[in-house]
Parts: sequence; structure tokens; C-alpha cells
Amino acid sequence: MKKLTNSTKLLTRVSFFVVVLTVGWALTNLSYYFKKISHPFLVNDANADVPNLGYDIYFGSCPHVAIFNGKDFCIENDILPKNFAYDFSTAMSLYEGGEMASDILKLASIPQRLGHRLVLQLQEIEEEESFIDWLKLKRVLHHEASEALTDGVSPKIYVVDRDEAQSKILLPNEATHSRKGDISSYFKNRLHLWQKLPDNNTAFLSSAGEKIRFRFENLSKGAAAYLVVRSVFRNWMPGENKPIVAKTRWSTFSSLMRSVSVVQVLMFVGLIGIYFKQRELHSAFGFLPFIIGGGGGDGGGGGGGGGGCSVRFWYQDKYGMRKYFFTETPRDWNYYTTMTRIPDEAVQEDGSAVVEAEFTKPHKLGFLGILQEPQMLQYRSESLEVTGVRHSRFGDITEKLTTKKDANYAHLIPGDTATVEFSDPLLNNKEGEKETYFVESSGFFTTLRSSSKELAGNWVERLSEEGRHHYERLKSASSV
Repeated sequence: MKKLTNSTKLLTRVSFFVVVLTVGWALTNLSYYFKKISHPFLVNDANADVPNLGYDIYFGSCPHVAIFNGKDFCIENDILPKNFAYDFSTAMSLYEGGEMASDILKLASIPQRLGHRLVLQLQEIEEEESFIDWLKLKRVLHHEASEALTDGVSPKIYVVDRDEAQSKILLPNEATHSRKGDISSYFKNRLHLWQKLPDNNTAFLSSAGEKIRFRFENLSKGAAAYLVVRSVFRNWMPGENKPIVAKTRWSTFSSLMRSVSVVQVLMFVGLIGIYFKQRELHSAFGFLPFIIGGGGGDGGGGGGGGGGCSVRFWYQDKYGMRKYFFTETPRDWNYYTTMTRIPDEAVQEDGSAVVEAEFTKPHKLGFLGILQEPQMLQYRSESLEVTGVRHSRFGDITEKLTTKKDANYAHLIPGDTATVEFSDPLLNNKEGEKETYFVESSGFFTTLRSSSKELAGNWVERLSEEGRHHYERLKSASSV
């Protein structure tokens, strides 16, 4: 009889715990979902740089930048890959409200002069339309044996010695793919840090929803550490603007479910833990946060697929908990290298660190390593302002690409080009220096509206050969 009474008490307490947890979770998430307020416990870590628009969003890229090589304009890469919303009004509201940051793109080649001016060309080669607010060219002069890299989060530029970085960079001791298991062999060649990577098996292609867990050893606790990533590739484009299907009851419920965060669960477990503190039952619930919070999604701590086309990076703290680090948005045309500071707590006392890459769409990782306390070299820089812009449909639109954020956009629809001239450099190269150029830009892009599609006409015929080949590849991939 006593055993039966104890069992009944235990069942009652467990049931009470479940009810409190469920009600608390429901109230928190309903207020978040219906009032559209900020998440009360966590920023949306898994999608920290993606605004909540009420529907899934998918990044592609804004116009591609082409460099004049002395004869033709050749595509270098794409710009503004993060600044996308499905429809124009939403995108403009987010941009003008300061929710979309400017972009900085390192050019692998040096722009040449067309006539007497340095020039670049913006090309719209996909089913989308772009609105560019301002553009400028940054020229960096640095030692000929060094390399200039951009930060994965901010417009920072780092200049490091090529040989020192290649010799000091730590490669992952383990690389474990969520579906294919051990893939460490893809990340064992330190020469891939600087080498031009061919489009073959030197890079690992991951698909949406897959993860790669990297483990590092022999790090120094307390020393500044940077994650160096080389990535590329996407096989989709925004496409035409079509009516958004209203969420079903199930999808609404799913959205609520995805917004659960580990911190929310821990808070409720903590409250119940206090209640059961004197009854030696609190330890029985210790595993629940990891089961309930582990699935995640678009919401906080768990993470697991959802909006955006990117690679989300997480690190593991000393308690074994995953923490959001930053989002890498791979460029479309050529490999791009970023160097991003890792939070100090990611490096453990034993010198180990665990970093996880989570893919929301197919992307290629060509290199990944950790560089500790690199020598940051000095450099000189100057900004080259826009002096002229020739649009393929509108003619002279120079005033639309000034370096002032004025919402006077250069509008590009499929098949459009805008040839941009820049002011002459003023700094002279010193002996032993080389120059690297960066395109700084601000604006946004959206899906292709029906009116713009009609205006574009048979735009594919106006593309360059490489642009047409690129579009046909994306069109073929999206139809699969």
C-alpha cells in the first residue's frame, strides 16, 4: 500500500511538472507569435541575421559583379547575399529601417581601366530584381607577401602573412558529417588555404539540414582565435513573385514549436527543480532540456533547418551546450574566404574546441581551420567614389549610386547591366606593396514581380555567354 501511495505521489508530481512546463511554454510562444514581440529569452540564434517575416525566406544573391579584364567583362562574384525579402515593400521597409547591413566583397582580380577610368559592371542574370542604394570601391595597399581577408560578420579587413598563416593554422582533428560520417580527409590540406580550388572533390558538398562537427586540439586557452572558412556554391535563385500561401493550422503549430529555446526550457525546469529540491526528484528531470530543446529549428538554442540559405556556425561551451556563433552566406561564383573571431569560451582548458556547421541549403566547404594570434599587418586604404554609371535601359544614373544612403535606388531587372566608373586612386604603391580591391555596397533584392518580368521581355538573350550558362544551370537545378 505504501509503495502504491509513493508511486501515486511521484506520478502526480511528474504530471504537475509536465502541465506547468507546457502551459508556460505555450504562453511564452503565443505572446511571441501573435504580438510579434522580440523573443523574451533569446535572440533567434539559429537565424540571427534573418528577420522574422512570417514566412520562409531563401537567400540567393543580388547582382553579380563583373571585372573588366582589358577585353571583356568577366563575372567575379555576387554582392549583398543576405539582403533579401520575398516582396519589395517588405524588403524596402527592412532596408530603410536599418535591418539590412552593407556588404563588402573582396575581388580576386584587379579591375582594369576602360578608357581612362577603373570600371566594374553589375549584371542581373537571374529571376530577381535588385535595388542598389550606393556602391564604392575600396583599395587596400599591403605587403606583397600578405593576404587581405574580410570578417564573416562585420566590414573589418584583416591582413596576415600568407606563409605564417598557412604554417600556423590548425586543421580539424575530426570532421564528422551527420549523414556520411568521417570526412576528415577533406580538411587535411593546409595548402587549400590559399590555393585556387578546382571544382572537384577537394571540397565537400553538404545539403540542406546536414551538419558537420569539427573537433580541434592543441589550441591555447585565452589566445585570440579566428575561424577561417572558404565556401562557395548555391543551386537556386529567388524566382518569380507569387502569392504566399497562408499558413495551415499545422504550419502555424510547427512555427510555434520551432520557436522553443533551450533557455526557456531550462527556466521552467529550474522552477520545478526548486519545488522538488527537498524531495530528491529534481535530478530525474536533468535530461529533459536536451531532449525538448534539441530539435530547435527557426527558434533559438536547438537550431535545425529553416529560413535562409547559409551555413550557420555554432561552438560548444564547457558544459557541452551549442551556442550560435555566426552565419556564413557563401558566394555564388568563386570561392570566398572569411576570417571570423571565435568567442573565447569556445576554447576549453584542455586546448580543444568543437565547431559545428549547419547547412540550410546545398553549399561547398573547401577549407576550414582555426588561426590563433596571427600577426595583424598594417595596411593603407582609400575609397574610390562612383563618378559615372551607365544603365543598359536608363542611360546615365550616376546620382543613384552615390555613397549616401538616400533610398534613390539603381533598379536592375533580369538582363540589365550597370557599368560603374570610379575615381582615380591617389595612393602610390610603395616598393614591396601590392593592391587588393573590395566592393562595398548597400541595397537589397527581391523576387521578380510580374510587371518587371514583362518589362524584361526575352532577357536571357541579352546575357553574356557565362551569364546564360549560369542561369540555365540554376533553372535546371530548380526544376529537379
